[in-house]
Amino acid sequence: MYEKKYDDRRYISRGKFYVLHLDNTIMEQGVEQLNENKVGYPFVYSDECFMVMALFRNTIGTPYRQLQGIIEEILGKENSPNFSAIYKRINKISLEDNNGSSWFSDGKTKTEIVFLAGDSTGLKPTSRGDWMGEKWNIKRGFIKLHIMVDSKTKKIYAVSITDEKSGDAPEFEKLLSEALYNIENSTNVVPSEELLVGCDGAYDSNDNFDECEKQNVTPVIPIRKNFSVKTKGSDVRKKQGLLQLGDCKINHKNVKMFNDLTEEQKMQNKKQWKKDVGYGRRWSVEIAISTFKRVLSENISARIWCNVAREIKFKVMIYNLMIDATLEQEMNQN
Repeated sequence: MYEKKYDDRRYISRGKFYVLHLDNTIMEQGVEQLNENKVGYPFVYSDECFMVMALFRNTIGTPYRQLQGIIEEILGKENSPNFSAIYKRINKISLEDNNGSSWFSDGKTKTEIVFLAGDSTGLKPTSRGDWMGEKWNIKRGFIKLHIMVDSKTKKIYAVSITDEKSGDAPEFEKLLSEALYNIENSTNVVPSEELLVGCDGAYDSNDNFDECEKQNVTPVIPIRKNFSVKTKGSDVRKKQGLLQLGDCKINHKNVKMFNDLTEEQKMQNKKQWKKDVGYGRRWSVEIAISTFKRVLSENISARIWCNVAREIKFKVMIYNLMIDATLEQEMNQN
């Protein structure tokens, strides 16, 4: 019974993100600073209030006109911006440099990161105009979201947004660099002495293994079954190939032993390697993706690409805030 109540509190703590926290203080906070050296009509509302509106809108998917109606009920019609102003100001918010911080926020709970897991998923673009695609046989395509998460907390530490034509492997370097940067600049997050980075076989490339060596992290990426010891381009990948499929380290004698192994023996060695390194922890990113889509929806309403990227990062930001709220609840419970 205790476990059920404890689990309930974790989800109840996320409910605060479904409430629009607005008052006149937030609406006016920082307006004077915005109007310094401004040419033309001065700002009436602060950036902070539009950030609150954006988080609320992307949590429950409220259209801009309905959002105006909600704000009017809270602050009164005379003190509320119209939907056009809300749209313009929200889409001017920079999540790359918002008051010196990015979309990533540091939580209050002390965390040690041992295993980072990366993967990608597809998000649906706005559904309007589908009849044109059917009439002219034009595929709408999808938006590809690449993320890297902590396997323990499921918190997202790196994000990359591309179209469906982009592969997974080319985004690995960017994801790893961003994740390590956010970890390094977090006050409550500490990386393990041996940080592992796990991805599926789609990330198997010479460049990605070399990047792991460069960043001083241990790659947990399955090598393709057609791996050859004659492969060139990356000594790191060659060592991993022999370790995973041949269960041996590189030297001339072991290379000959590797060539004598059957496909069945190689697959058996690979299966054992996955158990030894804890490759199953990579599934945490699948859990994060599933939670992200169920809670915040996989449908993206924006049409312009820069607004699409901004909307997705708002959703990621909300997801991380919910994870932080859950971790804080667990800490208080203990």
